[in-house]
Amino acid sequence: DGEGRVDGKVVARCAYAEVAAGFLLLVELATPRRNPLLLALFWQYLQLRTMLERAAAGGPARGPLHDAWAAVDGRVMRIVGTPACPALLRGAYCKVREVAAKQVAIPEKGEKPKLKCSIM
Repeated sequence: DGEGRVDGKVVARCAYAEVAAGFLLLVELATPRRNPLLLALFWQYLQLRTMLERAAAGGPARGPLHDAWAAVDGRVMRIVGTPACPALLRGAYCKVREVAAKQVAIPEKGEKPKLKCSIM
């Protein structure tokens, strides 16, 4: 903006690009260019960014990365929420959504952090 501040739209678009890159890496698993190590490391990075954004906000989810995840969730829920979508697929997505939310949950003060699956 001429004064050295970053425009909010740029930050939001960067967050959407990070989430899209994560899903692109998932799709790449079906191609000969697959790289499972890069996929695992990038998803760890996204998990860390999401946790740090929540911790910096001091509570409920706020910020561009959470907005990007909410937009992806909204689009997927529109697809799996239709009557044409099999209940098994809807249930599987809801379970993945629940596990992902638990993975980025910040422990309460005094609460011991739960062990999480990590490659590091």
